[in-house]
Amino acid sequence: MGTLLLCKICRAWRHIAITTPSLWNVLSLRLKTRPLSDWVSTWLDRSRSFPVHLRMTWDEKALPNVINPVISLFQSHLHHTAALWIDGLDIEDQSIVNDSYSLATFPAVESAYAPLLSVVGVDLPPNSAWDWIRDACRASPCLSSLTSSKFSLDWFPVMNLTKLRLLEPVPMWTVFQILEHAAGLQEISFDVDGPSVTCSTGNVLVMESISRIELTSSVHLGQFLDQVSFPGVVTISIYQIITWPGAQFQSFLSRSSCILKSFSLYDVQIPEIQIIGCLEHKACNRLESLVVSDCEPPAASALLQHLTYHEHPFPCSHLTSIEFGNIVSADGLLATLVESRFSTAVTVPSGVSAPARLEKVEFSFFDGIFGMSRYSHQHDWLRMEALDSEESKLEIIWPEEII
Repeated sequence: MGTLLLCKICRAWRHIAITTPSLWNVLSLRLKTRPLSDWVSTWLDRSRSFPVHLRMTWDEKALPNVINPVISLFQSHLHHTAALWIDGLDIEDQSIVNDSYSLATFPAVESAYAPLLSVVGVDLPPNSAWDWIRDACRASPCLSSLTSSKFSLDWFPVMNLTKLRLLEPVPMWTVFQILEHAAGLQEISFDVDGPSVTCSTGNVLVMESISRIELTSSVHLGQFLDQVSFPGVVTISIYQIITWPGAQFQSFLSRSSCILKSFSLYDVQIPEIQIIGCLEHKACNRLESLVVSDCEPPAASALLQHLTYHEHPFPCSHLTSIEFGNIVSADGLLATLVESRFSTAVTVPSGVSAPARLEKVEFSFFDGIFGMSRYSHQHDWLRMEALDSEESKLEIIWPEEII
């Protein structure tokens, strides 16, 4: 609202602000019960034909007579919209989404015109109308980034996409169709659903353009990884896997011959010995960022010992950022790891590059009866606090529960 404040300084500043359309090109709204359409209309009119970035969110408190007028205004300015985000599920508790939850009525359009639209993100309640969103995307010749909770190849053009994030499970055959039609994809985020199928090429699908992948799947991750190769991938994030496809993941890394910079595991059921196996793969030789959070079983003593610098060869010697969430380990092992990677007081053989210094560490412990208290890890806390000083170049992010 800084732009509105400029209008209140004096008459001259108000004139400058009103006649400068670039000051009115970003609008982010959280809709509730109070109508906003009057001043939203004024705001958007002042942007004139300047490319605008529009966002609206709402939750269970919002009323349809507040949501729909704003949607109509957004639609009327589609001709100069560059980015559009609509989140009708801006809530943490999905269980409250029921028949009484507010749905938006998207007006019908005879002919959508969206020559500048390149970024679209839409997350709507079930049973919402998608006609306007679909028409807007199909009218865009330059749509490059799409986030959606509902997807169909008939709805959304994918040829020019570089980023695609689908929020709901997608059948494996649809994932393969997307990859085959969107040759320029660089970042993908999929929940790969069944049934398990073979890609249309009948062989491994190679996508050299992809650099970042975020994947989850109830039971089909291994079958999907068996059929793809991403030589250019540098960032891999895996979420919510019940059965870790260890051999298939290792084969995927070998087949891709990729060089990872970031590797993250969230809520994955994977033994720490298999995490170590991933880190020992040559694809992780130049890894800079590692996240292991909420994984089962939570035991991590062997992992911490593996990552601790002892002597050359140094494991994952390029790591500068580490995050461990809800791990179980012996007291002192985390501090030893951090000290070894921050002080780098290790002997480096002649001709060998010194290992990277740790720049950021984030952590939390889960220790049953003690929860995440200081008392269960006194040595870790005391030694980490000694490293966490204003002069230190190491960023330590402490568990929120003990701050």
